[in-house]
Amino acid sequence: MREDWEDIKYGVMLKLQIQKFSVQPLKKDLLDTGDASIFEDASQWNDTEWGLGRDGSGKNLLGRALMEARTVISNKR
Repeated sequence: MREDWEDIKYGVMLKLQIQKFSVQPLKKDLLDTGDASIFEDASQWNDTEWGLGRDGSGKNLLGRALMEARTVISNKR
């Protein structure tokens, strides 16, 4: 693992989500969420980094990256 992974992981995920959701039909799907909050799938109960975790106190980095990607993509229209 890279020594600086903790510092760069969110930026890497954000770039990947922008790239992934910049093409149809995924672009439409993401933009159709409007301004709704997005949360990482609750099936990952132990993921408190990328998701909410069992008690909802997780960082939800994936959800945050998706919402930020949505903003970037919608501004490129």
